[in-house]
Amino acid sequence: MANPAANPDIAQLLKDHEMNKKTTQIPLFLGTDKDTSTGRDIIEKIELAAGIANWNDARKIQELRGCVRDQAKKRMDSILDTCPEDMTVWANVKQEFLVQYDPKGTAKATCAGFTELNQKHGEKVGDFYGRVNEHFRRLLENRQPRHLGPLATEVFPAAQMDAARALATRATKDMLETIQQTVFTAGLNDQLRQKVMEAGKDTLYQAFRFASDIEIYLADKKAKANAMRINSVLDEEDNLDDNEEVEFENEDEFNAVNAFRVRRGLPPRPRPQRFRSSGYRSNNNSSNGSQNKRDFRCRYCKKLGHNQTECRKRIREGGH
Repeated sequence: MANPAANPDIAQLLKDHEMNKKTTQIPLFLGTDKDTSTGRDIIEKIELAAGIANWNDARKIQELRGCVRDQAKKRMDSILDTCPEDMTVWANVKQEFLVQYDPKGTAKATCAGFTELNQKHGEKVGDFYGRVNEHFRRLLENRQPRHLGPLATEVFPAAQMDAARALATRATKDMLETIQQTVFTAGLNDQLRQKVMEAGKDTLYQAFRFASDIEIYLADKKAKANAMRINSVLDEEDNLDDNEEVEFENEDEFNAVNAFRVRRGLPPRPRPQRFRSSGYRSNNNSSNGSQNKRDFRCRYCKKLGHNQTECRKRIREGGH
């Protein structure tokens, strides 16, 4: 048997064949919670493989029918056999499959999903940008292609009709991108939205990059302020008794103080029921709140009866 390495053309062909086989392999789909790929993932993988291997509609449908198993196979067979649409057209098969296994990606669900396009608490700009883009991408996919109309046939000769359709598609995408930029900017949190609107970026991507840069800057600024506050708390910790009641701003402050105490061989402070940034309350009942408050020692003036946020001396002296 000839050695493939002796002929570089054969070796390259074998390598290309192996790569083509890996990139066009579609995973099995059961249509249950056991699947590692969603229905939309399956469709996207088939379309990606079709672009690599030049599959036509018949081959795409064949690959879809070949990858479904169990209940998914029965359901797809019944749809392909009874659907009134032409099931030899990939676009029709794809739409029916996604209606069953990606109901949130249908045109109706996509439009309803626009009400949820707001940056959630703790959500990164990049993740929110991805959600917005996914909605618009599906909206464009669900948009049925339309004929240019009789006027277009009068204006454009037959040889230029494909170019005219491409131009109309590009105009639609540009319009959707403008709307997408508006939705993205409007959905940002208050702090980012105002800055992005003031920047007045020309494109969607420019608005996204600007929002990401501002997010990084604000996160860094917050981290530095948090570090300064923790350093201040650690400086005060040396002057406090182990039994004194201590308020903590957040989880980071609590962990830093206990790490500081452990390094000095001191017992860690008990974990509070709540942190001050989320509405701190002591472990006792609210009915005893006034009594508990009298046991608090101010970190600023070291007196009992109030905390540092209410300290009149601190407010009078403009202290942190």
